Amino acid sequence: MLDDLGRLDPNSSLPPYRQIALRLHTAIRSAPPGTKLPSGAVLAAHFGVARMTVQSAIAELAGDGLVVGRQGQGVFVTGRTGAGSFDLADVLRRARATGAVPDADELAARTGVPTDTARRALDVLHAERLASPRLTSEVAESVLDSALSAVRAAGHVLSLLPRTQRETGRCTVQLDALQRGVQDIATAMSAPLIDSPFPSSPYAWAHDLAREYLADALPQRWEHTKAVAVHAVELAHSFDDQDFHALVNAAWLHDIGYSPELATTGFHPLDGARFLRDRGFDDRVAALVAHHSAARSEADQIGLADELAEFDDEPGPVRDLLWLCDMTVGPQGQAMTFDERMTEVAARYGPDHYVTGAMTAGMPERAAAVERATAWIAEQTDPT
Repeated sequence: MLDDLGRLDPNSSLPPYRQIALRLHTAIRSAPPGTKLPSGAVLAAHFGVARMTVQSAIAELAGDGLVVGRQGQGVFVTGRTGAGSFDLADVLRRARATGAVPDADELAARTGVPTDTARRALDVLHAERLASPRLTSEVAESVLDSALSAVRAAGHVLSLLPRTQRETGRCTVQLDALQRGVQDIATAMSAPLIDSPFPSSPYAWAHDLAREYLADALPQRWEHTKAVAVHAVELAHSFDDQDFHALVNAAWLHDIGYSPELATTGFHPLDGARFLRDRGFDDRVAALVAHHSAARSEADQIGLADELAEFDDEPGPVRDLLWLCDMTVGPQGQAMTFDERMTEVAARYGPDHYVTGAMTAGMPERAAAVERATAWIAEQTDPT
């Protein structure tokens, strides 16, 4: 069955779990009842995702009655009869070219399926952006009213908090996303709303990917990652969109190679960069991850310099700011000076560890990057 599943499309608008569900649905159409699906671990390895992502895909199929799980045995194809949401979605895709897609109630009445089944079929098409909900100006006004009320409430709550709590990493990232969302709305107002789905944040994918691989497995590393990303957002405001997103995405993903699921060489910059490259993500971001914080000096210490050279080391302020953000945030996400951070790393690993030796060897390069980044920041903030 694995040979029939293919690979994920990194450019698809569908989330990975939905792509997996659709591929599994295609593969099991002709499978006889009782056919056993590959295990969650095998599917996760095949698609290069976390097992939780595979479980979400299986849940989609189980909700349609296509598969059933048996405790201690696995997941099996059922002998279901009648149309389900995935079958109905196939019909709707073919009908999409000839006219508008009906709403859930109308679709249920036409086809004789339960409304919930019709709704889940439409959810598949909405995710693929093949169908759009029937919107009116009244619906848009109602949504905007709700959003305005929520923003005002958030402003009131934040005004009651001490400044240190208002400036937490999550609040800062949410505010940045809110500002960009407002810009998306303003842009959409000049085009028909029905044809202009609001895009998600350009770095939401990086945040979600890092959270998937780090938050549960390495919660302390996730705290560090969040703080590095927040620091990157704060410093990147002077960049154009291309450099802004390169820096922020790399900040979210710089330590993803620590994930036990991705660690192949044990050298996290290389493991993370290879994972991103092999999944088809942005080559520039993968290269920034590969070389972050003088990774080359550590690669020299452990004999992986040639492997690291698979990725270009980009000079310039984006690279320097990424290094600065990483080397001025502590392991729990706390702010530190560069000297404090280097001292903390050396103390944590001890004088005889190769990481300490690599850090010493790469110290001139690290210090130079921090100095350049600091000078760049000063230039952006100088009113003259």
